[in-house]
Amino acid sequence: MQITSTGSVSYSTQTSSNTSDHTIKELEKQRTDIQDDLQEATLSEEDSETKQQNIQRLQQQLQQIEIRIQQLQREKAKEQTKVQEVNEQEPDSLHISAEANLLYAQSQENK
Repeated sequence: MQITSTGSVSYSTQTSSNTSDHTIKELEKQRTDIQDDLQEATLSEEDSETKQQNIQRLQQQLQQIEIRIQQLQREKAKEQTKVQEVNEQEPDSLHISAEANLLYAQSQENK
């Protein structure tokens, strides 16, 4: 019989998930800011070459942010899957824990 605790796993996963959520929100804000900058650059009256360079730079930044958001979302989905797996196993752990408590109580009665 083995008794294991899953509380710390859930806590560390929850903390990691909160960090991911915060980072994703910050990246989404940056994405919105860059989209605004991109719109301004498109409408700007700079010379054609400078304008094109600015647009390309902003598009690259936007693409990098999109990639990072997708990475974080995939990581978050993996973490949620792990939490589900732990939670599905948890009833077994609770059953074993209850059984262990019963055996302990019985052993104390026999003393």
